Amino acid sequence: MLDQLHGQTLRVSKRIANHKNQDARIEEEKLVLTPLEKIELPPEVLAARADLVSLFPPTGLPEVLMEVNRWTNFAPDLTHLTGRRQPSAESDAAILPALFAVLVAEATNLGLATMANSSGIPLHELEAAYDWYFREETLRTAIHHLITYHGTLPLTSLFGDGKTSSSDGIRFGMAASNMNARHNRRFFGMRRGVTLYNHVNNRGEQYWIDVVNCTMREATYVLDGLLYQDAPEIKEHYTDTGGYTDLIFGLFTLLGFRFAPRLRDLSDQTLYRARKRVDYGVLTPTLKKDIKVHLIMEHWDDLNRVAASLKDGLIRPSILISKLQAMQQQNPLQQALQEVGRIAKISVTWNAAHQQRKTGLFFSFFHQRKTFVPRKRSRVKAA
Repeated sequence: MLDQLHGQTLRVSKRIANHKNQDARIEEEKLVLTPLEKIELPPEVLAARADLVSLFPPTGLPEVLMEVNRWTNFAPDLTHLTGRRQPSAESDAAILPALFAVLVAEATNLGLATMANSSGIPLHELEAAYDWYFREETLRTAIHHLITYHGTLPLTSLFGDGKTSSSDGIRFGMAASNMNARHNRRFFGMRRGVTLYNHVNNRGEQYWIDVVNCTMREATYVLDGLLYQDAPEIKEHYTDTGGYTDLIFGLFTLLGFRFAPRLRDLSDQTLYRARKRVDYGVLTPTLKKDIKVHLIMEHWDDLNRVAASLKDGLIRPSILISKLQAMQQQNPLQQALQEVGRIAKISVTWNAAHQQRKTGLFFSFFHQRKTFVPRKRSRVKAA
């Protein structure tokens, strides 16, 4: 890894010195990449998109669910908790309206009481369906069923192979009490809320979604979706800056994933030398620190044990990461993971500097800082 990084650093330094990449330059001992311009869609494309959307008949979510169930027959995957005997066709048909109503209520955050009032289905029937049929294992089975069917459609393969994905979090305020809800004044004011963290691959399949603590950094939960999902195997994953830390880079490398975060403020990132006391040309002033190779070598067996434990499902990645980050003092294992991650991070940085103009948007992971105008927060008067 270090030999490859050493050669990569020399090649990037030579290209920048010879002005072969106008998008990468050195300013005040910092590496700066020119931000990409926003791609505007031609009016013809926008008009064609509007024409296509107009072809879809207006319908409601329950009708969409019933239509998809006719195609895929995913409803039987939502099995009863007891499951002592095979349900009859009559009982399956009788429970379908309640199952679809609960799915819509949960997906739209309406709640079962509101759904009961709007659908006419008694509240006790919705609660019974929710208690007996909706569990993590049944939902995952149904999602896997839908993703498998989606992969068989001829149009799906035109979007990609499903092995590249990205993840991001969406924050929602909570009116009711929830185990994961936390106070976060920046997003919810005086209320509590949660983060809905979801993973989507390049075929448009949302293969993982989780409700997580909104006060935790999103990077804590990135690997959960990659290791515990039932979609096609993911090889490459993208996140924004919130999904990145050196520790996450290290775990991605050990687990065999390619990590490509869009890092904001590249010029403020600490860059590391692959080898000590080596002249890397124009990049030398930007390389502030050395990779601590001795830490990686001393803890190499422990690093592999961690990767094997994560692969075998013995521990959830988010639990391991949160425990390591909660320590008041870094332990040697955490430091070794970060050193591995820094090697991978610098390699991705050099790829971006080397290929930005050549490959355009797909390989441009780094965004320059944008002018941030803070929003005025409304004051809440005491009652």
